[in-house]
Amino acid sequence: MKRKFCIAALLLVTIPAFSQIKQSEVVSAGGGFGELNGYSASFTIGEAVTGTLAKGDLVLVQGFQQGYIDVAPNPPSGLDEFTAANVTVYPNPVRTIAYVELSNVAVEGCVVKCFDMSGRALSEDTFDEDNRLAVDMSGLPQGAYLIKVISKDGIVVNKKIMKY
Repeated sequence: MKRKFCIAALLLVTIPAFSQIKQSEVVSAGGGFGELNGYSASFTIGEAVTGTLAKGDLVLVQGFQQGYIDVAPNPPSGLDEFTAANVTVYPNPVRTIAYVELSNVAVEGCVVKCFDMSGRALSEDTFDEDNRLAVDMSGLPQGAYLIKVISKDGIVVNKKIMKY
């Protein structure tokens, strides 16, 4: 009896230790690989993403998967102008209307898309001459959402927003 108890105790102690092994796989709802203007990126859908920051040749994708980004020797000129610093989403958390505001960039042709955390597109709006765009979130349930701002050059900035 004592021997069975010792074996059971040993298993209970060692099994959780194996759960701490770092895995190289990603569990997500979807994803893929894309290229645009000499840039390539891997991405996943259904995971938490908090933002994308870019400055010159340095691009930082904040979130669960730090996918690989291959920066071309001559990046498009829009990358220096369109960064996460130029995009503001407020209020956060939001109750009904979220505002997406662009500063120091041309807003013509910029698109704003709203996604839930499973990657499902919920809305899409385009900036006109005004640098502020209202996104109606009143009909959405409480939770986390991703606001994706896409420049006319195809540069993407992600912002996470909470709805309460």
